[in-house]
Amino acid sequence: MSLYSDAFSFHADLLEASASESVEYEDPDGNVLVDVPAVIGRSELETIDSEGAGIALETKDFIIQQSHFGELGDPKRRAIIRQCVNDAIETYQVLPDAGVAHFTVTDGYGTAFRIRTKRLDNI
Repeated sequence: MSLYSDAFSFHADLLEASASESVEYEDPDGNVLVDVPAVIGRSELETIDSEGAGIALETKDFIIQQSHFGELGDPKRRAIIRQCVNDAIETYQVLPDAGVAHFTVTDGYGTAFRIRTKRLDNI
């Protein structure tokens, strides 16, 4: 590994240790990862509708280290992420938005994924 790769891994580990929450990830094939540490974020996007009006969109992002996905590979479109918030389970679906992919890698070394979601409901 290179010095840069080691530095990105170190910082990803530090971020995960200090700012993550436990979530559950379930891909469309039914594979479930339980107690996955995820740093919660958001993305603000702007797009223009067919009539030329600007639309502001906000997605909830989950930043999860690539190493937690193991053999599952990349995050899958339409996967489900569940997060416990104030004793309620919030359910999110992994979806692209406004021409932005459903996930991006956080750096050139693939240390972590920034997964974009839309909230489905409260359980």
